[in-house]
Amino acid sequence: MRKSERIWQNVLRGETFLFRFLFSAVLILLLSQAVLFRDDTRTYFSRVDYLEGQPISAEEGIAGSDLLENVINTKQTLRKSKAITIHMIKPAQSNNVSVTVNGQAAGDFTNGYVTFSVYSGDFVEIDATKMTQTGQYIVNTDANELKSINGLLLESKHNIVTLGKIKYATN
Repeated sequence: MRKSERIWQNVLRGETFLFRFLFSAVLILLLSQAVLFRDDTRTYFSRVDYLEGQPISAEEGIAGSDLLENVINTKQTLRKSKAITIHMIKPAQSNNVSVTVNGQAAGDFTNGYVTFSVYSGDFVEIDATKMTQTGQYIVNTDANELKSINGLLLESKHNIVTLGKIKYATN
């Protein structure tokens, strides 16, 4: 009987250890998922965050460019977006110059400015390859996280101006 009692005690001890281990694993899983809800910590824990997106599918009666513009300007994600406005100073307006976000057209300077939404990690460029004269642009934003690019003056002639990868400043 002694041997069987010892075996039974070892089984109970192993079961207790297994229960504690599983409880700890589930707790760590829940905490890590809670940490991933915040934008500023997600970049450190997620290696594929920049790959997230929304699939684009054509709907009947909507032109492809209209659909693309709607998807870019009104993304519905859990991440917070910030608005950027780029004004064209010289010349006052041109439809030969466009802004791209992650290689997708975000708008042109037909009205003299372009307003669009960006997320942390987006890559913004001004495509002035069709422009024959020197163009000047100024970047405006009200977002506190984007103060580093607010008031930035850019100039180009017949090339692509890179605003760069958008990175939110942490407070």
